[in-house]
Amino acid sequence: MSGDNLARLKAAYARWADPWATQPEAWLELCDERVSFGSLGWATNGQVLSGHMALAQYLVRLALDWEMISFSMDTFVGDGERIVVLGRVVCRNRETGLVLDTPKVDSFEFRNGKVVGFFEHLDTAAEQAARALNAPVEIAAARASLRRALG
Repeated sequence: MSGDNLARLKAAYARWADPWATQPEAWLELCDERVSFGSLGWATNGQVLSGHMALAQYLVRLALDWEMISFSMDTFVGDGERIVVLGRVVCRNRETGLVLDTPKVDSFEFRNGKVVGFFEHLDTAAEQAARALNAPVEIAAARASLRRALG
């Protein structure tokens, strides 16, 4: 069963990458209906969510907010009930047009051949910059600097 977990996980990544974020079924089939998952990124902000419906909404939101440029999850560590996947993702925020280029680490926990736990780790500062979350702060600082310069 443990080698099957690794093979199914690799297959899900392959389906996800081509075409990216349009195949949530690959993940839904792999995950237990009560799967717990989260991300350090924007979609869950570190919160743990659960269930197929929440997972489907998360995956659709990824597709709506980000355009995939490249996706390479190529190092798999473990082959049993716990598997960690290392790689890199490059995508463009559809609202800002800014690019996110970040290492990515996904950790999975399997039980009875299904994913029961998943967490995504990525460069949250780069992700926030691609979403231009700090733009209002930078604009306010520039305005204050300009006011000081003009007297």
